[in-house]
Amino acid sequence: MKKFALAFLFVSFAFFTSSYAQTTVEIVNQTGVEIYSVFASSVNHPEWGEDLLGSDVLKPGEKITITFPAGYDCNVDIKVSADPDDEDSLTFDDVDICEVSGITLKGNGKFSVYQPKK
Repeated sequence: MKKFALAFLFVSFAFFTSSYAQTTVEIVNQTGVEIYSVFASSVNHPEWGEDLLGSDVLKPGEKITITFPAGYDCNVDIKVSADPDDEDSLTFDDVDICEVSGITLKGNGKFSVYQPKK
């Protein structure tokens, strides 16, 4: 019984740390417009986090590495804004940031992922 409890504790710890650890992902802008902000939220969470892009502007065709702070689930929704006032935005639903190294954002609300994490 002790072995089972220890194994369960180990698996639970591994799941917790992988789901909530700081994660770095490269984002490629293929939306066709400049991106002024990048927000993320755990799937089914009603509120967006802080702007992960900061003061940077991501031009079409450019890429940037973004670090998602500890506390995000692996599956997030990502919202990008095409203007500084956050009026014109596009949302990308259910992106698994723990399993990939990069995400290509496209102008139709679709995305593709590349380079699975090892």
